[in-house]
Parts: sequence; structure tokens; C-alpha cells
Amino acid sequence: MIRSAVASRTAGTDPNGAGHWRLWLPPLAAYLLSHLIQAVAEYRSGFAYFTVDGRARFDSQLYLEIAEHGYTLVRCGDIGLGHETGPDSWCGTAGWFPLYPALIRVVATLSPFDLPQAALVVTEAATVAMFGLFWWLLLRLPGGGPVTRGALLVALAAMPAATYFHAVFPMSVAVAAALAHVALLHAGRPLAAGLVGAVAAAAYPIGGGIVVIGLVLAGTAPARNARTLLAGALPALGTLGVFATHAVTVGRWDAYFLVQDRYRARGDGSDPGHNLLTLLRDAPPVPYSPDPAPAHQIERWQQVAPAEMAFALALTLLVTAVAVLPVLRRRRPDPLDAGLALYTLAIFVTPLLIGTQISQYRAHLLLAPGLLVLRRLPAVAGCGLALVMLPLSYVMGTMFGPRILF
Repeated sequence: MIRSAVASRTAGTDPNGAGHWRLWLPPLAAYLLSHLIQAVAEYRSGFAYFTVDGRARFDSQLYLEIAEHGYTLVRCGDIGLGHETGPDSWCGTAGWFPLYPALIRVVATLSPFDLPQAALVVTEAATVAMFGLFWWLLLRLPGGGPVTRGALLVALAAMPAATYFHAVFPMSVAVAAALAHVALLHAGRPLAAGLVGAVAAAAYPIGGGIVVIGLVLAGTAPARNARTLLAGALPALGTLGVFATHAVTVGRWDAYFLVQDRYRARGDGSDPGHNLLTLLRDAPPVPYSPDPAPAHQIERWQQVAPAEMAFALALTLLVTAVAVLPVLRRRRPDPLDAGLALYTLAIFVTPLLIGTQISQYRAHLLLAPGLLVLRRLPAVAGCGLALVMLPLSYVMGTMFGPRILF
């Protein structure tokens, strides 16, 4: 009974049910803060945030097309788009992952919402779940004071590209699934964790990077066992599911790669190789819009994009440093923190190696689970991190609109 009472107070509640507000009020406040930052940013940019159209981004229409009509894969020359990459290159919607469109379709079928409205329902439900899971983990993982936990919740709300947590896009679905994977691992349910990891892998191209955490835990004593290994292996089912979906719908299991090759070929043809310094320098994409973007917006993007990349690199290095600090002190590192640090490194490096057809700033949203490692920071450092992120998130939010793609 005593142990139960202590555990309940640690989790923010007591055995009689009082104090449950500590479980739901902080993540709800962070969720609303995230909305507030993006609403003000888009209002200042002339976009109507509180509309479905105001939450659409350039690629959003592709997810809606998949939800409505399924996948397509055609030769670009057959639809008059071969002038950029050659008539034999591949076009179509098969270059996007299927989970988010499938969820949109399910919600639209079971509710009175049309597809764009259903997409926002899916997005916002996943975003609420993301904040709730993140806070649940902060309360239950060892280490971290209340001020640091609160600062990290603000940091999640102020991720630089957090506008995509509220857009017609699968980013919050992928991050929520990744956090659910971590939560289930912490709860000692590796089979369920592996299945949820498959959801992350089917939601976004680099979501499968979540396998790193389970594999690290599977390789560390005393967690080393076959059941834990499942948490590292099962997320691959999500990626295999993407290939199987394309094989059934368009007849090519490699349809994703065929379409993405077209976007890779739209560059200048140069190959930066695997020199990470060169990739870091060249990664921020050139602004693209079907209509000419205002010159001042392009100029601002050329300043903001390198700042976002520098921040993502700094965050990755900070997470890694905090995770390995026990080793420098000749202590055993926390296996989950080690897995999260390796996951963070993988999420940062992989999009660089894939190429600039993967939007780096969107991919950096999947760094969010790595923030959990920073619960071990002093309160001053945690608050400093949040204060740095808030203005960057706001400025990034002013850069996006329904017909602008960066």
C-alpha cells in the first residue's frame, strides 16, 4: 500500500484519484501553446489558420488524393511532366507513405467529415496523443525535476517545424507512434512496442528509425531476451507493409523509390557523396512555389533554414552528450537513454544521406523523442533550451502557407 501511494504521487496522482489534473493539464496547455505559436505566425503571414485550407501544405493534396483515389504510378512522359526528368521517369502518388491516407479514409467513412476535415481530425488527435504520451514518459522515467519537465513540454510545443503538427501531414502520427513505442518499452511490453513501431514506420519514410531503441535494449543486460528483440524487429513490418501496399495497388513494390528518384533528379545533378559537412551545407532546399514567392520571404528562408539545421544538429549533439555522460563518469548508462540517443543520431543523419528531396526540417520533427533524454538537464538548461526554441518555431511558422513549399 505504501509503495502504491508513493508511486501514485510520483506519477502526479494519489490513490484516491486527486491530482489527476497533473496528468492532463500540462500536456493540454502545451498543445494549446503549440496552436497559439502557429496561429499567430500564420496570421502575421496573411494565412487563415483556423480553416482547413490554412492547414494545407503543398504536399497535403497528395495525401488527400491517395485517401480518395488510392495510389497512382505512371510514366511522367505520359502525363506531360517528362520535361524535367525525362519521359521515362516515374510520377504519381506512390512516393508517399500509406498510413496517414488510410486513417483519413477511415475517419471520413465513419463520420460526417469530408476528406480534408477528416485529415485534420486525424492530425489533431495524433498531436494530442503525442503531448500526452510525452508528458506520461517525463513523469515516469527516472531523473528530471518538475521545472525541467515543464520546460521540455514547452520545447516539444516549440519544435521549429511544429506547424506540421497541426497541418494535413502525417508528422504528429509518426511522432505519437514513436513515443508510444518508447512508452510500451518502458512499461515492459516489447511485443506491443514493436507493433506500434510498425505504425511509425508506415507513417513516414524515416519513422522506421525507431527500431534502434528496441535493438539497443535487446542488446543490453538485463533486458537481453528474445521478447525485447521483437521490439527492434517488428517495426520492419511497417516498411514491408508499405512495399506490399504498392505492390498490390500499382504493381511495383519499389514504387516509392521510383517516384522519389524523380525528385532527386530534379536537382543540379551533382552528387555530394557522403561528406556530412557538405550535406549539412547544401541540405536547406531552395524555396519552391507554383507561384513566385515574395522576395522578402525567400530572403528570410535563406536565413532561417540554416538556423533550423544548426539547431537540429545542436539538439542531436546535446542529446548524445547527456546520454553518454554517465560513461564519462564511469557509470552504467541508462539503456533507454542510449537507445534514444542513437535513434536521434539516426533520424538526423539518415535524411541527409537520402538527399534533399526529403525535407530536412520536417524530418527533424522526429527528433522529438530524443527530448526525453534531456530530462536529466538542470532546470536552467532546460528553460534555456525552451527559450531558444520558441522564437525559432514562430519564425519558421511564418514561412509556410497552402501554396508554398520550402
